[in-house]
Amino acid sequence: MRRLRQVPARPIATVMAVGWADLVMGVRVVPRPGRPAVPTRLPLGSSLFMSVVRGAGEDEGFGADPCSVVLRSVPIGQDGYVPAPLPLLGRHQVVLSLPELGIDELLPAGEVLAQEGFLTWVLTTDAMDDLPALRSAFGRRVVIGVGGVQRPDQVVAAAERGAAFVCADFLLPELLSAGPELPVVLGGLTPSELRSGLEAGAAAMQVVPAGAYRGEVQVLPELLGFPMLIAHGTFTPERARDWLDAGATAVWPRRLIGVELLTGATLGGLRSLLRDWRLAD
Repeated sequence: MRRLRQVPARPIATVMAVGWADLVMGVRVVPRPGRPAVPTRLPLGSSLFMSVVRGAGEDEGFGADPCSVVLRSVPIGQDGYVPAPLPLLGRHQVVLSLPELGIDELLPAGEVLAQEGFLTWVLTTDAMDDLPALRSAFGRRVVIGVGGVQRPDQVVAAAERGAAFVCADFLLPELLSAGPELPVVLGGLTPSELRSGLEAGAAAMQVVPAGAYRGEVQVLPELLGFPMLIAHGTFTPERARDWLDAGATAVWPRRLIGVELLTGATLGGLRSLLRDWRLAD
């Protein structure tokens, strides 16, 4: 049996009345594979994000070419700030950090990542000067962001170098106004922190460290109304699948790609590692 899989979300509307989603015929939320689709009620002032769930299979009653609509909600900030949509590419729903190496090592490694279907990358703030060269080499084939951002000037610097998004490990709402056109992902752990970041206007929230959650993985996305959540931490591919099955937008395995994988005689070790993380297969 194939798993339900979600493609990246796209903004489609804004909730103007409580329960508006219930009035849209055929719009349902599939919280977990193998469970019936259920209607959802979204908070007033939420932006609706639509994604498509494919791959259920006839044995789950969706027909030969299954396709169900999933809504994600992103609250509009209290001051009316609407977050820029977060672009995520790659059917495996995996975000990967690139180690701090020279562009000569990053370019061939990036080609392997692209070939294997991993198309969303993150550079550190110290390595963001490599971003223009990577964008020139790969163009719109990939999405490259900058992680570990802590100050507004770093947001500005990332935007100037062409970053598609920036990520902070902490709940730093002051970063949101530094680059209004740049999607900003904030960090949080508790449901209250995650909700606060979304209400402040974050394009998405990363759950960090995601390994702190055990069985609660199954209820966290639903508790928050299925927003754009990225699980960031140290976990196995099996645990990553648990997050995606629960409704997370993507997973971000911490320091998965080490320097040694990119500086050896070949990139065979990198390709072998990536095949364990082909979560859409």
